[in-house]
Amino acid sequence: MNSPLRLLREQNRSVIAAALLAHDGALIEASSDGALEDTLCSFVAALRSLSERTLAELGGGTLDTMILAGDSATLLFADAGPERVLAALVSDRAPLGLALSDLRNTARTYAEVR
Repeated sequence: MNSPLRLLREQNRSVIAAALLAHDGALIEASSDGALEDTLCSFVAALRSLSERTLAELGGGTLDTMILAGDSATLLFADAGPERVLAALVSDRAPLGLALSDLRNTARTYAEVR
């Protein structure tokens, strides 16, 4: 059976890499052509913690999705159930709405499995 991460990359060719991580940054599953996992794990843990605190202090509710757009790629994060986050690095040419929709659908798949 194909993993949801592999299906995400097959269905949306603009996804360069994807990973399912624990909120503390521990890698649960990854699908990439390179070795981005270590960098992504530590980055997610730090950024998620800071973002959650900032939203709480500003009265913005709970963190659901993050988008970090660079000049050559975009990094997307979405909650994937309790204590998990799904991250995807997508090409700068990717239709952002479609990439975000695909990411959220994959995150829902993981949330339902627990």
